[in-house]
Amino acid sequence: MGRNVGEYGPPNAGGWAETQTATYETAWRAWRDLARDTQAAVTEYAKEQGVPRHEAEQDVKTKARGGA
Repeated sequence: MGRNVGEYGPPNAGGWAETQTATYETAWRAWRDLARDTQAAVTEYAKEQGVPRHEAEQDVKTKARGGA
């Protein structure tokens, strides 16, 4: 069974109403904003801890996943 491209997929696949496209774009904008803020926070955390950024990122990932 094929999927209905008008119902699912990015807006350029066709068939989306204006409100669906706006919702999709708003969600992506929010995701990008959160990703940018997270990256900035990890960079600041690395500076505060005096460690390389990649180590700080791994520390944050470990703690976010419930690690010690």
